[in-house]
Amino acid sequence: MDASGKVLIVDDDSGFLKLVVAALSTNGYETFTAQNEADARAIAEKESIDLVVTDYKLHNSNGIDLIRVFRQAYPHCPIILTTGYGSDEVAIQAIKEGAYDYLLKPFTLPELFEMVHNAIETSHARSETAKPNKPSLSQSIIGHSRAIQNVFKEIGRVANKKVTVLIRGESGTG
Repeated sequence: MDASGKVLIVDDDSGFLKLVVAALSTNGYETFTAQNEADARAIAEKESIDLVVTDYKLHNSNGIDLIRVFRQAYPHCPIILTTGYGSDEVAIQAIKEGAYDYLLKPFTLPELFEMVHNAIETSHARSETAKPNKPSLSQSIIGHSRAIQNVFKEIGRVANKKVTVLIRGESGTG
């Protein structure tokens, strides 16, 4: 796995930050850390971040709020939400707000590496193929249901691969 890219890790647990930074840095990623939303925004303004990995629980805010802020300011930067509070509501809300994916804590480092690698590759592939007059995915497919969010997630996973994809649905759904 060819690892490169700038990853911003946002978590208020300094031990977790050190672990993730050490793991990602060892594997070729340039890392930046923040313990709150304000610091994350300040870093993103200075650096060209390829990916944000944020915890759900942060001081004075949460990862969902951070996703909303970054979606507005940096719409093409993928965001992975990590959480130790694994509920369907949090996961669904994260995807609805525009997160690339989410990881439930505790997760393994190989799981993190794979997701980070795939998110950055997908982001780079999208930016390479994006054309000024081409409508974005969000303009082409409309929907907010859990099912369509899963479709968006799968599109992101296979977007940069040479594969045939079949999307099926009930008659009359488009």
